[in-house]
Amino acid sequence: MKKKLALILIVRLSWMTVPFIGKRDFKKYYPAAIFMGLYILGEGAIAEKNKWWTIKERFHPKLSGEVPLILGPFFAGSNGF
Repeated sequence: MKKKLALILIVRLSWMTVPFIGKRDFKKYYPAAIFMGLYILGEGAIAEKNKWWTIKERFHPKLSGEVPLILGPFFAGSNGF
């Protein structure tokens, strides 16, 4: 349970920094962040299939273990910082 709480905190704390980016910069980098997030999800699916790495702790059993990291620090940090 502590690990899932840590994943939730990673996502929430990262998104708390988004108001400091500014609306103009957020809109500017939003499409690129979405594209790269989808790209990394695809790369992660290939990596798990080929057993390059695995992430055991997940939000939901059907979701990739990389989802909290992509939705949290990666996506929020890709938008202008």
